[in-house]
Amino acid sequence: RPLQVGTALVSVGAAMPFIWPAQLALMLAAVGIGVGFMLYQVATQNLLGQAEPKSRLRNFSTMSLILSMSGSGGPLLAGLSIDHLGHRYAFGLLTLAPLLSAGGLYLLWRRLPQPTAEPARPTVPPRLADLLATPALRRVLMANVVLSGAWDTHMFLVPIFGVSIGLTATTIGLVLAAFAGATFVIRLALPIIQQRVRPWSLIAAAR
Repeated sequence: RPLQVGTALVSVGAAMPFIWPAQLALMLAAVGIGVGFMLYQVATQNLLGQAEPKSRLRNFSTMSLILSMSGSGGPLLAGLSIDHLGHRYAFGLLTLAPLLSAGGLYLLWRRLPQPTAEPARPTVPPRLADLLATPALRRVLMANVVLSGAWDTHMFLVPIFGVSIGLTATTIGLVLAAFAGATFVIRLALPIIQQRVRPWSLIAAAR
C-alpha cells in the first residue's frame, strides 16, 4: 500500500503543474512528489531488506545503480523538455514515468504472495532512543546527515546558480546528469573499493 500511495502522489504531483500552471500548483507538486518519493523509497528498502542475506546486498546494490541511472536521465530529459517544449509540457512528459511505474507495480503486486495472516508484532515497540543508544549506528546516522545534506544542497543550488549565469535548462540538466553519472560509476566500483579500504576510512574520505 505505501508503494501504491507513493506512486499516486508522485503522479499527481508531476501532473499538477501541467494541468494547472500556477505557483500554488508548483508548491503542492513539490509536497506531493517529495512525500510520495519518500514513501516509495522507505517501502522499497523495507521490502528489499526482507530478502535472504545473500540476496539482500545484491538487491540494495541494484537499487542504488537504478537510482543513479534515473538521477542521470531525469535531469537531462527535464532540461531538454524545458528548452524544446516549455516548462508546462515538461511536467506533462515527466508524468509518464510514475504512471509507467504504477503499471509495473500493479503487475508485480499480482505476482507477490499475499499474506495469509497478520504478522506477529513485537511486544515492546522499537524506539528512536534505542537506535541512538548504539554508538556505531549513531556515527552512521551522523555521516548520513552530512552526506545527504551536501547532496541535496548541490541538487538545489546548481539550477539556481546555472540560471543566474545564463545557462540553458539543457546545460543545467547535463551538469546534474554528470553528477548522477559519477554516483553510478562509484557505486559500480564500490565492491572492489570495499575490499581494499576499511568502511570508516571510506566514509571519512567521502565527507
